[in-house]
Amino acid sequence: MGGVAAIVLALLAGVPLLRSGQLFRSNETGALVDSADIVGFLATELKPGDALVVNFPANPIIEYELRQKSPALLASLASDQVARRLIVVVPKPEVSSESYPPDVLLAKLETEDVADASGASSRIESKEFTGPELLAKFLSVTVYGFERR
Repeated sequence: MGGVAAIVLALLAGVPLLRSGQLFRSNETGALVDSADIVGFLATELKPGDALVVNFPANPIIEYELRQKSPALLASLASDQVARRLIVVVPKPEVSSESYPPDVLLAKLETEDVADASGASSRIESKEFTGPELLAKFLSVTVYGFERR
């Protein structure tokens, strides 16, 4: 009896989900479309003693890939409380959206030039730093730099 109930429940929940197409439109891949380019840039831009601040949802992806590419560099970074320079990675608002098919999402990301710098400024004490300075633009994120006064 329990098995029959489980099958009926799965059908009741699964059929509408399949009809909506949400399973096939999801862009939840666990990766940023241009993460390799972003990490390559960060690996050349970051210097020992800098701090890296990555805003959600890009933080686990960027930090994981940077750890794989250059663990020594990642270990040499300072905390944002003592660093002379901050490198802040700000994802565009659409990055975490699962509401669009992948081709539509890419088109939306392409139309947005940069992620808003206020996303970078909200993570730091603005009176302690100059900036933001635009360092790089990618399809899914914008990288800003801040120097301690």
